[in-house]
Amino acid sequence: MAGRAQRRKSAARQRGVLLALLALLGGLGTWNYQQNLAAERAEVRPYRTLSDADLATLIAAVESEAAAASSRYELARGEPTGRVAADGDRFEDFERAQQRSRAVRELGQAAAGHEAMLAQLRDEQGRRAGQGDERQRFLRRLFGTR
Repeated sequence: MAGRAQRRKSAARQRGVLLALLALLGGLGTWNYQQNLAAERAEVRPYRTLSDADLATLIAAVESEAAAASSRYELARGEPTGRVAADGDRFEDFERAQQRSRAVRELGQAAAGHEAMLAQLRDEQGRRAGQGDERQRFLRRLFGTR
């Protein structure tokens, strides 16, 4: 009889340790989940609120605009600089060259801006594709690292 009572105490002690361990793991999992969720929310993602259909439409529109801006830039860049000036026309030619150079730079900046926006949109689309369903997101937040 004494052996049976001792086994009960030992089993109760093991259950207590197991319950404490489970409570500790649950608390750590909750803490990790909250940390990962806060890190996700802190990310700068300007296109997060768009639906998938709206995002695809915007990507298509920006792709066509980026291609048009890039071709305008390449055309402007390839134009000849103009004639060689006579002595009296050098200042006017200099001003024309400056204006043309400024216009080409602005076209280049516009093309680069469209490319940057397109990269952000594709990044958002890629993030959404890699997120999976709600269950996968939950498990990634619970067990994942930042």
